[in-house]
Amino acid sequence: MAFYEKLSTYYDELFPLRESRLSFVLSNLLKPDVLDIGCATGDLAIALSKNDYTLTGIDLDEDMIKIAKRKINNNKIIFKVENMLNIKSIFKNESFNSILCLGNTLVHLKDLVEFIVFFKSIRTLLKNNGIFIIQIVNYDRILKKEIRTLPDLKRDGLLFERKYVKKKEKDNLEFIGILTIDKNEKKLVSTEILYPLTSQELKECLIEAGFINIKVFGDEKHSKFTEESPAIIAVIKKT
Repeated sequence: MAFYEKLSTYYDELFPLRESRLSFVLSNLLKPDVLDIGCATGDLAIALSKNDYTLTGIDLDEDMIKIAKRKINNNKIIFKVENMLNIKSIFKNESFNSILCLGNTLVHLKDLVEFIVFFKSIRTLLKNNGIFIIQIVNYDRILKKEIRTLPDLKRDGLLFERKYVKKKEKDNLEFIGILTIDKNEKKLVSTEILYPLTSQELKECLIEAGFINIKVFGDEKHSKFTEESPAIIAVIKKT
């Protein structure tokens, strides 16, 4: 996770919590107990805790969790360094009313087998009628149009360039992040291997894991998902 270790110091500046994301999540979550998988520096979890939710946030990156812990201002939040594939052994069955996996966290899993295993663990941890929310980049669009760059993120003194390289030997993509820090002319370059999960693959894996009630949107305004949508956002109910 060296990529996120390098980014952790600048994460909040590059990816501030959007009001649209908070509103979308609040409109779909069930109270009170929520698990945030890939919580990063914890801003969403902290915002939800102020709305009468009890949060557990996990992330694989220690530096992200250290930053998140420094922000805790109430007793409704726990942050832990944990692997998303180990959640079934960490938490008790039916521990959560809602589970989140946002910010393209999901596609760090390596293949469809891991997705199904992960989704089965989610189903085990959810209480009856619980809600699971996923958000990833729209890889339908990226794969079909062979998109190799995402829009640059420009903040005060920061430039974050994002590129994809197709791996010939596998279906995966190599994600390259280039962070330029103007104030000291420093440049950080990191790479991650991602599985470009399509909307169809996502649905099939969820169904294989036992989920039936699946709604897919294209953005945080609950817009209908299309090939041109910026994101794939799924709201899944355990029935």
